[in-house]
Amino acid sequence: DGRDRVIEKKVPDSKFIEYYYDDRDLPTYTQDGNQRALEKWFHSHYDAYGRERKTGLVSVTDEPDGGTQTAITGEAWLSDTDYDEGATSNPILFGKMTSSKTKVLNGSTPFIFKTYSYDNFGRMQGESSTTVLDAGMTYGYISYSTSNTYDFADNLLSTTTEFYKENSTGADLRFEYIFEYDHSGRLKTSKIISPGMITDDLIT
Repeated sequence: DGRDRVIEKKVPDSKFIEYYYDDRDLPTYTQDGNQRALEKWFHSHYDAYGRERKTGLVSVTDEPDGGTQTAITGEAWLSDTDYDEGATSNPILFGKMTSSKTKVLNGSTPFIFKTYSYDNFGRMQGESSTTVLDAGMTYGYISYSTSNTYDFADNLLSTTTEFYKENSTGADLRFEYIFEYDHSGRLKTSKIISPGMITDDLIT
């Protein structure tokens, strides 16, 4: 368009995709061939800082106005992301993603929930999440958590991921990734450790 924004795209073996933007040039409505057949638009809501907060499929009469926000309710919504939660008491959380909720399409688990935590330097300290696996499956790890450690130069030293089954009192599966760096901060080695594995099973 006149502001050099992509408003229509066509790729081989696909129907064209339409784009509409708000006055900040953020894409608020998109529609591909499948959505057009359903008379639905993929719609994004943004906060004052231009961060995507909510997405979903909505119906719009005629063509959408990129600057008009349409309510996303019920089964229509696809994702919901929160920022700055707890920032009033902990300023390090300003500008940080703190939780998210994502809809699972065609799955027995309806949603994936994630929460994020940060250390006093604003580095990602941990993540907790549900999974798309059903509790009745052979490997039905229904949730996991990760924790990270860093050195003084903010290099990631380790990431520990633990998986949990339904009603578990402790981790049912655990992996630890360890990273080593040279004097210039360049990654030198990485290892993965898990119960039953030889410590140096994977070194790169």
